[in-house]
Amino acid sequence: MELVHCHLAKEPQPVCEINPKVPTIVSDIVMRLLAKNVEYRYQSAFGLKADLENCLAHLDEIQNTNFKLGQKTLGIQLLGETAWDKHYEMAFELHKEQGECQFLCGKFNNSEQSLAIALEKARSKFDKANIYVIKLAQLSAQGQYYQAVAYKSLIFKACRISPLVSKKN
Repeated sequence: MELVHCHLAKEPQPVCEINPKVPTIVSDIVMRLLAKNVEYRYQSAFGLKADLENCLAHLDEIQNTNFKLGQKTLGIQLLGETAWDKHYEMAFELHKEQGECQFLCGKFNNSEQSLAIALEKARSKFDKANIYVIKLAQLSAQGQYYQAVAYKSLIFKACRISPLVSKKN
């Protein structure tokens, strides 16, 4: 009975304390896997995979790296391809929001990918115009005004609006 109580109540010793050669971040990942409280554990294998990939990408500088674990535990990856058929509005909004967030975080290529998926799956001209407006704002924020003008014409086409042209008499 004492063994069961010890297993449930006692926190394990961090791996980096047992073996100082193990990077702290790797030890933190192991501790998160062994967490007694469900809320502190990884919520999906995707989250663990993302942290391990992040750890591997920074292997050379790992001793000095202190990135936050569990940043990708939940999200669009849990939706699956059928979400577009079953829960279109939710899938569309999540991809749109993800594209905006990625842009604000400086991940411009990821933002393009998320918005491209939303644009490809968009069912209505209004939804397409919504994505074009976001892209227009992003291009303007980056100082890419010529591309922004091109997107403006796409918005007009998507909404079947003819731009006002002033005629000189």
